[in-house]
Amino acid sequence: MQHFTRASLKSVPTTYRRTYLAMLDIEPMLYLATSALVLVSLSWGRKLWENRSRPPLPPGPPCLPLLGSILSLHDPVRPWLSFNALRSTYGDIIYARLLTKPVVVVNSEEIARDLFELRSTIYTDRPQSIVYEHFSLDFNMGLLPYGDRWRLHRRILHQQFHQAAIHTYHDDLLRSIHKMLFSILQDPTNYTSHIKMFTSSFILSIVYDYQPKSENDRIVRFMLKFLELAVTATGPGAAMVIGTFPFLLQLPAWFPGARFKRASVECLQAGHDMKEIPFQHVTDRMSNGQMPPCLVADTMNRMNGFENKVIENAVKEAASFAFAGICAEGKSPLVSHLSCVFSDK
Repeated sequence: MQHFTRASLKSVPTTYRRTYLAMLDIEPMLYLATSALVLVSLSWGRKLWENRSRPPLPPGPPCLPLLGSILSLHDPVRPWLSFNALRSTYGDIIYARLLTKPVVVVNSEEIARDLFELRSTIYTDRPQSIVYEHFSLDFNMGLLPYGDRWRLHRRILHQQFHQAAIHTYHDDLLRSIHKMLFSILQDPTNYTSHIKMFTSSFILSIVYDYQPKSENDRIVRFMLKFLELAVTATGPGAAMVIGTFPFLLQLPAWFPGARFKRASVECLQAGHDMKEIPFQHVTDRMSNGQMPPCLVADTMNRMNGFENKVIENAVKEAASFAFAGICAEGKSPLVSHLSCVFSDK
């Protein structure tokens, strides 16, 4: 086959010359199209091979491209309601893909106990999310991956809250309960605020040896502000969107529609204040020669935290987690109970 250069084509008739030049222009596009077809074929072949070589997934709602199973959720903000309804169709263990996030839902208490308690060595670890770091949730022991950092947090909290040590907090608990009951007697309609103050004052007293005077107390405001921001900004719907489109957290805060970035900046600042301000209150007293009987002071002395930044940071995080855990878990049952007590129905 004879090949021509563009210069030698001048001697070729015009019709043939135009045809040959058109073929030269099409040739790169043909290479690109062929390469793309090969890559797509290899990708699909790899996916099919992986699906054949791994165990089958549990049954679940159909998955669409990009969207996954999200259209099967009637309320994406509260997906647990939809998964509970899907239990009658797909059973106690359901597989779903929420956008690009694969999820296995356990809808049975018996199965959950069998997997996460009796087989805890297999299922101890926690899945990680970009949301944790960008919204100051990476100190939460319940979300930490299993490792040295998790074990250090557990050690700090276990030494203060093991069963034999619980009786040492009875006086603080009774004092906080008496204050709450007196406040409810004075103003029974505002019982939710009294319960919030009860849980806050109790945990602050045993973790930081701090007694807040009112709900508008400076440290209480800092602590509760972070909890409210974190719950609002990192719900299931937001976590799905951010996990699928992480570039949303790289947008500048002033950019129109960058509400996730603005929420992240606000949460990071509130999380910093939550960890640093009450901790500073304890260390200031210790530098003045006082020895407050609380988790922070006891742990910093016992583990030489002032000489080790890793220990110091772990104490800050464990103390903040203790406050968040008590306020989140302890308030709801009391609110539910008193809602029934004060209900007119």
